[in-house]
Amino acid sequence: MASLASLIPRLRKYFGDRRAAPRCATRLEKALAVHVYLSDAKGAEGETKPARLVGYTRDVSETGLGIVLPTVRIAGRRVDSPERALRVVVGLPHEQVEMQVVGVRSVELEAGEPGSGYLVGVHIREMTPDNRRRYLKYLRSLAVEDI
Repeated sequence: MASLASLIPRLRKYFGDRRAAPRCATRLEKALAVHVYLSDAKGAEGETKPARLVGYTRDVSETGLGIVLPTVRIAGRRVDSPERALRVVVGLPHEQVEMQVVGVRSVELEAGEPGSGYLVGVHIREMTPDNRRRYLKYLRSLAVEDI
């Protein structure tokens, strides 16, 4: 009898896969620190210090990230709005990469799930060529480790 894990690729072949790129789970021991910024938000007393949220990754792919955040608001604005560009800094094991993203969805995590807050899915819009090269190198290393 085939396991469910072995059936999923066959089912996707017939029913389609909404994913634009394969996802790599970043289990808790591999979770990456993430800083999410609204660069146009003002800090206290009109400072230009950008507001931010700190979270960690649940999964990563070439085209997007699943990020666990304590809230979906920065400076009173929702981060899961597709009209709002965000700057995200992802802490890879030995370096950081920066990317421009937009939120595509959010789900409040239930009390029994690891972490607390919200799982926010973001689509990567833009990265510098150097950041993209380093990010893709990291993704390839995950694929090798998961074999």
